[in-house]
Formats: sequence, structure tokens, C-alpha cells
Amino acid sequence: MKKLMMSILTICLMVLSSGCTNPDKVNIIKPKIDRNLKTIERKDIKSMANMSSIALEWSIVQDNKIKGYNIYRSNTNKGNRNFVLVGSFNNRFVSHFVDRKLQPNTTYYYSISTIGKNGTQSKSSLPYKETTKKVLSSVGYIVALTQLPGQTKIMWRPHRYEGVYFYMIQRSPQKVDKWVEIARVKGRLNAEYIDYDVHDNKTYRYRIFCVTYDGIKSSSSKIVSSKTKRVPKSPKNVTASTNQPKQVTISWEPPNDTKEIKYYKIYKGVGSTNYMFSVIAKVDKKSNSYIHKIDEPGVSGFYKVAIVDKDNLESTQNTRSTLGKTLGRPAPPIIIEVHKSGNSISFVWKSVDKRAVYYYVRKRKDGMAFLNDTQKIGKLTVTQFKDKDIKRGEKYIYTVQAVDKYGLMSLESLETSVEF
Repeated sequence: MKKLMMSILTICLMVLSSGCTNPDKVNIIKPKIDRNLKTIERKDIKSMANMSSIALEWSIVQDNKIKGYNIYRSNTNKGNRNFVLVGSFNNRFVSHFVDRKLQPNTTYYYSISTIGKNGTQSKSSLPYKETTKKVLSSVGYIVALTQLPGQTKIMWRPHRYEGVYFYMIQRSPQKVDKWVEIARVKGRLNAEYIDYDVHDNKTYRYRIFCVTYDGIKSSSSKIVSSKTKRVPKSPKNVTASTNQPKQVTISWEPPNDTKEIKYYKIYKGVGSTNYMFSVIAKVDKKSNSYIHKIDEPGVSGFYKVAIVDKDNLESTQNTRSTLGKTLGRPAPPIIIEVHKSGNSISFVWKSVDKRAVYYYVRKRKDGMAFLNDTQKIGKLTVTQFKDKDIKRGEKYIYTVQAVDKYGLMSLESLETSVEF
């Protein structure tokens, strides 16, 4: 300390920086000392400190020879005993200086000299000691709610220090020491934050820093964890019918615990594809089946069933789809015999589909189809037909269709032409 005081008194090497605040880039000059100039007494210097700045006040020197003041600073914690010019005033009535952007909990020494004519200076005052405040502690109480649907929530007790401008919220995935700022909650009295940018059934860690109006960042709060609610499990044993007329029945096995279920969602792939699924129905949680009405035979599609819980969380769609299909048409009959007699045409067919219960015969005259009406003759429960409504010199074309018990009609058989 004695060597430090001697360096201040003699000012053998006065360090002047271009910005007066960066001791790493300095020009060293030999100051012009005028021992007749009055100087500032250490007892006339007062100060006030916070975490990042120190305010100095001194008594004005009542001497017309004084043009202003130079303020020097040394940070002995860094082992730097040189004093750096951090402030200069060309007005002897100035008596206040604030040194900013300092480190918290750090001791600084200041010395003040008066400025005379032609850039001369008085001897500097004896070093004046001041220490910045310790780093602000973060919030003392913080808690995280867990098992929330699609979100996490952290709460804390508002900080006592009224200079808190906002709370900086940082998040890190579980077991990954990589913190990212996700929000700034302005207002000291605010005391909660809800994070919606999360995934289901995932654990996240959170911590809070308090930031003051002058930009000071507190130490970290305690780290808390929050796990989001998992989506409900998908239904098991999903099946879809393939033998029902004009409908597909989708069935599934509900989970053991149905208390959380709100309803079921039924999905169907676009067309008959196994992708681009869209919702076709919502089913009451008390049911475990759904009938998809389709007024066409032989239409297929892929189906999925999802569970939606009371928090509107939906089970994953990353499950195997189930193929469903409406019952197709029965196979068309085959005409096997044709006979002509004196005034009639008769023919016999066989059914290749056991589902057939009756038949229709279609008849038209040969020629332009749009000029000839097709007659529909039936219901025939036998596999033969005798047509007496004919004229000589005409040519007739016959087809047969089978119909099953559900009323599904086959396509027409191959045409049989008979010229009478």
C-alpha cells in the first residue's frame, strides 16, 4: 500500500487511455505537475456503490486557477497498480462522477487531481477505496409444476430488490448441460412463466436470473425440473371388417383405465392409400366400435383409432393402420346353353358365386344401343329363361346378373347374341 501511495503522490507514470476506460490499450506519458495547484483531500471525497458502478463526490476547490478535475482509477484485484484516467472535466464546479461497467464485488481505488493552465495537474489525492456490491442473488424460491398437458409452468417468489427489471428464464433438456434463454418476464412482481414450446412426456430443467435496470445479471437460481404429461396409449387390437355390405365396422380394445378418456377419433386414409389420414368420426368413450357407412360395394380403406384424453392430448398416430373393405359384388353368371324354337328363345346359365339368390335378365335388340331400350326381366330364382316376346328377322342380345341376399348385384355376364 505504501508503494501504491507513493506512485499516486509522484505520478511518475500517468496512464492515459484513448477512451479513458480500457487499461489494455494505453499511451504512457509523463504528466506536468504543478505543485502550487490545490488538490483534493481524501477526506473531502465521498462515494456510493452498487454492483456495477461507483459514484464519487468531492468538495469544489475554491481557486480560480483550477480549470477542472481528472479522475483516475486502479483495480488492485487485477494486480494493476497503474492508475487509469476514467474521467476528466473542464469545469471546476463539477463535483460528481459515476464510474460505470464495473465488476461486482470488486475493490477499486480512485485518485483525483485538479487541472491548471496549459494541461498542468496538481498532485493526485491519496487513494480513495470503494468496493462494488456483491452479485445480486437470484430468486430464493422457485418451483416447477409437472404432468401438465403440452406445457410446463414455473413459479417463483418476487425478488425483494426493487431494481429488478426482468427475470431471464433459461431452459435445458434433461441430462444436457446446454442452457438457452427462452423468455424475459418483465416486472419485479411477476412470478410465473408457462412454457408451451415443449414436447409430450419430456423432462426439462429451468433456472432464473434476475436482471436489474442497469443491466446487472444475478447469480443463477436453483435448478428445477418439470415433466410434461405423456399422451394416452393407443387402443389395442384394432380391426376392420371386410365382409359387410355397404359398411366397414372398426373395432378396438379399450385400455384398462378409461377414466382419462374423453373420446375416440377414427381416421381413414385418403382413398385406399395408407397415408394422408383424415378424421371421419368422434366416438363416445363408452363405445369400442364404429360403423363407417359406404354406399358402394368393394370399397377399401385404411383405418386408425386414436384416444383423446380429458386434456385434449391425443395418442400417437404412429401406429399400424388396419385395412377395411365393404363386401364386393357377387360374381356374374355364365350363360352356357342357348336354344331357338318355333316361337321362343331359351337359354341356361350357371352361377359361379354361392351368394347369388336370384337373377335378372337384360334384353335389347341389336343395333345402336341408345336407340334400343334395355329390358330388365326378373326376379328369377331359377338359372334358365325362355323368351317368347320375339319377332322373326330380329337379333337379340342377352346378359344375366346375379343378386345376393343383401341386394348387391353383380356386373352383367358376357353378352349372348341370338338372331331369330
